Amino acid sequence: MLVHGVAALSVLSANTLLSRCNTSTGTTNTMKIAITSQDRTYITDHAGHCQHFWIYEIAEAVVTQKTLIDVPHEQTFHEFAGPLPAHLQDVQVLIAGGMGQSLNQRLARNGIEGLVTAETQPDVAVSAYLLGHLPTIAPQQTACGFGEGHPHPYQYNSRSLDQPTNVRK
Repeated sequence: MLVHGVAALSVLSANTLLSRCNTSTGTTNTMKIAITSQDRTYITDHAGHCQHFWIYEIAEAVVTQKTLIDVPHEQTFHEFAGPLPAHLQDVQVLIAGGMGQSLNQRLARNGIEGLVTAETQPDVAVSAYLLGHLPTIAPQQTACGFGEGHPHPYQYNSRSLDQPTNVRK
């Protein structure tokens, strides 16, 4: 996993931001938001195949850090059979341009709010989310949002979306 750091971004409305921060560490309200960005510039349409994520760290009404995380193919949602890849385990929100209901449910089971938006700019999406104005779209009806017939590393059984029942080669 490669990490690229970027300096602090901007100060947002303190009251609005603090109401959106849902993790408390001591007296500091903090949260992390992940954005799918396969091209490292825009929000990615297909979260399942994304290998590049912007991680925004927010503390006390300020986006304190924006970091690009590059993950290997084996850690994309389509390939990773565990509960969640390590780079997302402390994130509270994942924003993508597209994701299926199965991924959205998988995120929810792990305490992450999965959101689909038509917004294409990561910084704008984070600011809009924090202010409560991010336009969202319902996740796609198919398992991953791109219809049946494209390959997945495994099929999920009806009891748990995190336990593979059949590995495809």
